[in-house]
Amino acid sequence: GHDAACACPDFFVVGTTAAARSFIDGVTAGVTGAIAGAAVLMSARILTSIEAVVISVLVIRSITRLRIPEPIMIVAAACSNCVMGWLFTTRSTPGFNTRATKHVHGTRRRAGLSERV
Repeated sequence: GHDAACACPDFFVVGTTAAARSFIDGVTAGVTGAIAGAAVLMSARILTSIEAVVISVLVIRSITRLRIPEPIMIVAAACSNCVMGWLFTTRSTPGFNTRATKHVHGTRRRAGLSERV
């Protein structure tokens, strides 16, 4: 009754040996560590505002307690971040990031390109 048996008939025979089980457990542990490490690194860079912390806590709680699927929570978090960004930011120049802009001799420089103002 295994569907994978058709594609790889020897998998279940090899997968039952102690050496194969140890290898699979090692790979699983390595992948789990890599994912956990990436999550820690990304959270250290992203969780720098109250809004980001609130969104992440709500997403974790919704996934673990309410059993809402992850893709739905990812889309909801992205939409809520857009709405919060739209509500809580000041707009001095629409569509232009003023922090990444330097005014030098009447020229606006951004990302290596310059244009006259």
